Amino acid sequence: MSFSPSPAVRIGLSIAVATGLYGVSFGALGVASGLGVWQTVALSALMFTGGSQFAFIGVVAGGGAGSAAFGAATLLGVRNAVYGMQMNRMLRPHGWRRLLAAQVTIDESAATAAGQLDPDEQRRGFWTAGLGVFALWNLFTLAGALLGDALGDPRRWGLDGAAVAVPRPAVAAPAHANRWRWPWSARWPPCWPCRGCRPAADPARRAGRGAVGLVQPRAGGRGTGAGRRSGRLRRRRRAAAGARLMALWGWLLLASAAAYAIKLAGYLVPARWLENEHMSRVAGTLTIGLLASLTAMNTFSAGAALALDARLGALLAAGVALWLRAPFLLVVVVGALAAALLRLAGIG
Repeated sequence: MSFSPSPAVRIGLSIAVATGLYGVSFGALGVASGLGVWQTVALSALMFTGGSQFAFIGVVAGGGAGSAAFGAATLLGVRNAVYGMQMNRMLRPHGWRRLLAAQVTIDESAATAAGQLDPDEQRRGFWTAGLGVFALWNLFTLAGALLGDALGDPRRWGLDGAAVAVPRPAVAAPAHANRWRWPWSARWPPCWPCRGCRPAADPARRAGRGAVGLVQPRAGGRGTGAGRRSGRLRRRRRAAAGARLMALWGWLLLASAAAYAIKLAGYLVPARWLENEHMSRVAGTLTIGLLASLTAMNTFSAGAALALDARLGALLAAGVALWLRAPFLLVVVVGALAAALLRLAGIG
């Protein structure tokens, strides 16, 4: 099998570019939800399944516990086991290729492979889309996490319109999520709480500390009671923030391991079980149905509610471009531009 510029390779590259650009949105929303830059990057590299990633940061942004974020991400990733079974039947990978194929089994790589009839084209499409999306998604996630607030609301740029054109599950994270940052999470090397991290005291407070140093009140006096209570409160808050940060790292790694295990489980189903004509038809129908439902969720979901906004216009514009047999990358660009222009006009 050679990676010549075949139709499957061209489609896979187009999907990789379009999906990779949407990674900017995830990076910005991940940092806005309260994760650090390196936590956001690790989530993309290790979990690597967009819907589960958005579910994780959505729960964190809403103030939910790490265990709740783990549950939401894992439940949404169960569909990847169905993709794994279908890709195992098509590709028949062995050894280390099976382990790598499980990691890059996502909506885009499964859709690219399922859209081809020739077995070689299925392999080319799967690997081109899977590896291409992995590289660009992680690159643009880092860019979005570093730019952070400078991007503003990612919807303003029509990035959710691009997601409608690309079959990607997106659990809506609040556009105006909690923007509080961990004190040391976005720095490298880590800056652990120390005197240098404390806010500078005003002159009056410094003068007060000097007076305390000269004249020590007796134990239990009023001179330092408020200061002691304030210091204890700051230490407790720093300790709570550090504990939450470390707990999030643990749940992040656990959720990423669960996401990979679910993908790999599909590849461990014996391919001969899917050689049965009935089973093959069921697996193929499930794959198409999942991709169609994910497109519908991208278009009409807004958290736990339904919404009609600029994304519907983006879907219609992308559908017209697809009907005119435009290249896939152009279809995605048309969807993004339609969403951005509709919002600029005050619609959605």
